[in-house]
Amino acid sequence: MKSILFGIVQGLTEFLPISSSGHLFFAKRVFAFSGDAVPFFVMLHFATLGSIFVILRRVFLQSLRNIRLWGCIAGITLITGVVGLVIDIFISPYFELSWFIPALLFCNGSILLFARRRTEAPRVLGSITVKEVVLLGLLQGLAVLPGISRSGITIIGMLRQGFAGEEAFHFSFLMAIPVILVSFAVKAPSLLDTSWPAPALAAGFVAAFVSGALALLVVRRTLRSNTFYRFSYYCFVVAAGGIFL
Repeated sequence: MKSILFGIVQGLTEFLPISSSGHLFFAKRVFAFSGDAVPFFVMLHFATLGSIFVILRRVFLQSLRNIRLWGCIAGITLITGVVGLVIDIFISPYFELSWFIPALLFCNGSILLFARRRTEAPRVLGSITVKEVVLLGLLQGLAVLPGISRSGITIIGMLRQGFAGEEAFHFSFLMAIPVILVSFAVKAPSLLDTSWPAPALAAGFVAAFVSGALALLVVRRTLRSNTFYRFSYYCFVVAAGGIFL
């Protein structure tokens, strides 16, 4: 049951703009999650990657012919890795402070409020510039911080640069593919030496896959209806609850 619960939490929060790392941190505290969790969370990330391929399969297949698009994503991924490494070295010791994640969740909610402002003539991905590649790489790198949503901060970044909501949705999750693949490749060896029972891994995988697919559909719908900013209210509530916790 814990595997299913954590799979649902991972699947929903990985794609909803509410920070998966922040929620998993709280969930581990509440449910006293013990033992080596790395193999389990590796499986959950692989499951959410599968959700992207299923929901965005047409967009992904069409994008394979766009060399410039994937060149931009490669540049973004490289910058993300550098920013993530800097955060891991200099800021990660503060992750365990009781106020740190709630404070970042509050910041995440504040960022989401910017989704209220939309441009009248939205841009398309073909107009993305080198400057915006650098910006998106920096923003995605900041999502290494627990409490900052990768999907939220990158989608908001694109909306603020004038891109259409549908374009921001597609590009944000295409950007996620190499990040998740690299993370999986780094941690996958732990799956070869794990004492986790196969039924628990399988249950978590299915739960994360299904909930991840549902989360992607919800995000796309909120962007189409201009209600994406409403996730900010949820972040404020969770931040307050995190301080109490």
